Amino acid sequence: MAETKSKKPTSNEYLDNMPGFTLEIPKNAPRNALVKWYQQKMSYEEKYRMGLLTYPEYLEWQQELMNAEEAKTKPAEEGSTFWSGDSELRSNISTTEYEDFLAQNNVDVSNSTTVDFEKLKNELD
Repeated sequence: MAETKSKKPTSNEYLDNMPGFTLEIPKNAPRNALVKWYQQKMSYEEKYRMGLLTYPEYLEWQQELMNAEEAKTKPAEEGSTFWSGDSELRSNISTTEYEDFLAQNNVDVSNSTTVDFEKLKNELD
Protein backbone atom coordinates (compact mmCIF):
# COMPACT_ATOMS: atom_id res chain seq x y z
CA MET A 1 0.00 0.00 0.00
CA ALA A 2 1.18 3.37 -0.85
CA GLU A 3 0.94 5.94 1.85
CA THR A 4 -0.45 9.25 0.85
CA LYS A 5 0.59 12.26 2.78
CA SER A 6 -2.26 14.49 3.66
CA LYS A 7 -1.48 18.11 4.15
CA LYS A 8 -2.43 19.37 7.58
CA PRO A 9 -4.40 22.57 7.37
CA THR A 10 -2.74 25.54 9.02
CA SER A 11 -4.43 27.57 11.68
CA ASN A 12 -5.23 30.29 9.14
CA GLU A 13 -6.99 27.77 6.93
CA TYR A 14 -9.07 26.66 9.91
CA LEU A 15 -10.09 30.25 10.55
CA ASP A 16 -10.85 30.88 6.90
CA ASN A 17 -13.20 27.90 6.81
CA MET A 18 -15.18 29.06 9.84
CA PRO A 19 -18.01 31.35 8.81
CA GLY A 20 -18.34 34.62 10.69
CA PHE A 21 -15.07 34.30 12.60
CA THR A 22 -12.44 36.97 12.24
CA LEU A 23 -9.36 37.34 14.33
CA GLU A 24 -7.91 40.78 14.67
CA ILE A 25 -4.72 41.21 16.63
CA PRO A 26 -4.01 44.69 17.95
CA LYS A 27 -0.85 46.24 16.57
CA ASN A 28 0.82 46.67 19.97
CA ALA A 29 -0.15 43.24 21.34
CA PRO A 30 2.72 41.09 22.60
CA ARG A 31 3.67 38.39 20.13
CA ASN A 32 4.30 35.73 22.74
CA ALA A 33 2.02 34.30 25.40
CA LEU A 34 4.13 35.66 28.22
CA VAL A 35 3.57 39.24 29.26
CA LYS A 36 6.81 40.68 30.57
CA TRP A 37 6.68 42.36 33.98
CA TYR A 38 8.36 45.48 32.63
CA GLN A 39 5.53 45.91 30.11
CA GLN A 40 3.03 46.38 32.92
CA LYS A 41 2.29 49.54 34.85
CA MET A 42 2.54 48.47 38.50
CA SER A 43 2.34 50.41 41.71
CA TYR A 44 5.22 50.48 44.16
CA GLU A 45 3.33 48.07 46.43
CA GLU A 46 2.79 45.54 43.63
CA LYS A 47 6.45 45.75 42.63
CA TYR A 48 7.44 45.27 46.28
CA ARG A 49 5.27 42.16 46.61
CA MET A 50 6.79 40.67 43.46
CA GLY A 51 10.34 41.52 44.50
CA LEU A 52 10.90 43.86 41.55
CA LEU A 53 11.27 47.13 43.44
CA THR A 54 14.67 48.77 43.16
CA TYR A 55 16.20 50.64 46.09
CA PRO A 56 15.63 54.13 44.59
CA GLU A 57 12.01 53.21 43.86
CA TYR A 58 11.67 51.92 47.43
CA LEU A 59 12.91 55.27 48.77
CA GLU A 60 10.44 57.15 46.53
CA TRP A 61 7.62 54.90 47.75
CA GLN A 62 8.49 55.47 51.40
CA GLN A 63 8.64 59.24 50.80
CA GLU A 64 5.16 59.14 49.23
CA LEU A 65 3.81 57.13 52.17
CA MET A 66 5.38 59.54 54.65
CA ASN A 67 3.90 62.56 52.84
CA ALA A 68 0.46 60.94 52.78
CA GLU A 69 0.67 60.21 56.51
CA GLU A 70 1.72 63.79 57.28
CA ALA A 71 -1.18 65.13 55.21
CA LYS A 72 -3.60 63.06 57.31
CA THR A 73 -2.24 64.20 60.67
CA LYS A 74 -1.61 67.82 59.70
CA PRO A 75 -4.21 70.12 61.30
CA ALA A 76 -6.33 72.25 59.02
CA GLU A 77 -4.97 75.73 58.41
CA GLU A 78 -6.79 78.77 59.71
CA GLY A 79 -9.45 79.87 57.26
CA SER A 80 -9.49 76.59 55.35
CA THR A 81 -13.16 75.86 55.90
CA PHE A 82 -15.42 74.50 53.20
CA TRP A 83 -17.21 77.84 53.01
CA SER A 84 -14.10 80.05 52.94
CA GLY A 85 -14.31 80.55 49.16
CA ASP A 86 -18.05 81.12 49.21
CA SER A 87 -19.02 84.72 48.54
CA GLU A 88 -22.78 84.26 48.11
CA LEU A 89 -25.10 85.98 50.56
CA ARG A 90 -26.83 83.62 52.98
CA SER A 91 -29.93 84.19 55.03
CA ASN A 92 -30.93 82.35 58.17
CA ILE A 93 -34.24 80.57 58.40
CA SER A 94 -36.71 81.18 61.18
CA THR A 95 -37.25 78.78 64.06
CA THR A 96 -40.66 77.75 62.80
CA GLU A 97 -39.30 77.00 59.33
CA TYR A 98 -36.55 74.90 60.92
CA GLU A 99 -39.05 72.97 63.06
CA ASP A 100 -41.26 72.41 60.00
CA PHE A 101 -38.27 71.06 58.10
CA LEU A 102 -37.41 68.66 60.94
CA ALA A 103 -41.03 67.49 61.16
CA GLN A 104 -41.36 66.96 57.40
CA ASN A 105 -38.15 64.93 57.25
CA ASN A 106 -38.76 63.05 60.50
CA VAL A 107 -35.48 64.20 62.06
CA ASP A 108 -34.94 64.06 65.82
CA VAL A 109 -32.32 66.51 67.04
CA SER A 110 -33.11 66.29 70.73
CA ASN A 111 -30.11 66.03 72.98
CA SER A 112 -30.55 63.14 75.38
CA THR A 113 -26.92 63.06 76.48
CA THR A 114 -27.31 65.41 79.43
CA VAL A 115 -26.64 63.90 82.83
CA ASP A 116 -28.55 64.79 85.95
CA PHE A 117 -25.80 64.68 88.57
CA GLU A 118 -28.17 65.43 91.46
CA LYS A 119 -30.27 62.37 90.57
CA LEU A 120 -27.14 60.18 90.36
CA LYS A 121 -25.90 61.51 93.70
CA ASN A 122 -29.26 60.74 95.34
CA GLU A 123 -29.21 57.20 93.89
CA LEU A 124 -25.80 56.53 95.38
CA ASP A 125 -26.74 57.84 98.84
